[in-house]
Amino acid sequence: MPSGSLFDTGLFFNSEHAGKYVEVGNGRLHYLEKGEGEPLVLLHGLGQSLYTWNRVFEGFAAQYRTIALDLPALGYSTWEGGLSVGEIIEVLRAFLEALGIESAHFAGFAAGAVYALAFAEEFPGKSRRIIAITPGGITSGMPRAVKSFASQLTGWFTAAKLSPKTVEQVLLDAYFDKTLVTRRVVEEYYRPLSSREAVTALKDAVLAFEDGPTIDALPKVESEVLLVWGSDDRWHDRAMAEDYAELPQVKRCFLRNCGHIVPEEKPERFLEFSLRFLQNGLGEF
Repeated sequence: MPSGSLFDTGLFFNSEHAGKYVEVGNGRLHYLEKGEGEPLVLLHGLGQSLYTWNRVFEGFAAQYRTIALDLPALGYSTWEGGLSVGEIIEVLRAFLEALGIESAHFAGFAAGAVYALAFAEEFPGKSRRIIAITPGGITSGMPRAVKSFASQLTGWFTAAKLSPKTVEQVLLDAYFDKTLVTRRVVEEYYRPLSSREAVTALKDAVLAFEDGPTIDALPKVESEVLLVWGSDDRWHDRAMAEDYAELPQVKRCFLRNCGHIVPEEKPERFLEFSLRFLQNGLGEF
């Protein structure tokens, strides 16, 4: 792969010293921005940072004003306040306002996809097209190191014991192609979680996450939605996609030989149909 390729992960990293910050409410939000055109906001999942978009950020930025956000209290964003879905989408509204954006496309992964859908329910005029990648939170299919974060009893212990080795084991369980879990990927995932404050924030975010009300309100979503799933996702199995059948305008795409973290495992294919959807809508599918 030639240097400078859109998929050369060596060109992308997440750092508290890179990107921009904006004061929003009780926090300081960290984000990366590149490109021109219609705004596209990228929302990662719980336990992640904006690094999860490392293999598709440049591809999106070639055609859109692309903004990858570290969600409140995660990555390198700080936040003093609640982390419920309702509170997160209010932060997103204030974030767009701070950047002078009236409306945007969204791509969200896992919990980030739920936030994007909830935002569209609450603020229909501010949401354009949505790419919802395997939406949802903690499930029984996840390894114990992940599931225990959702427990009031064991969450503190798991947070205290988090290590690079734990992160590696979790990623190996999430990926279909284990060869993609390199030392650098593990480091990029672990670095934003390496402090006690960071893992405590993660535990709080997991405990505050509830997607039931968002699923119940799906008929209110006016935006076109592209629902994306890895066909070999053991964490969010294909049956979970049925939870989103009530979306008024939706198409589902399943990627073969792909696990949970779709943008990292299948970046070329994911970018291909995501850009087609953003440009032309569901009529292309």
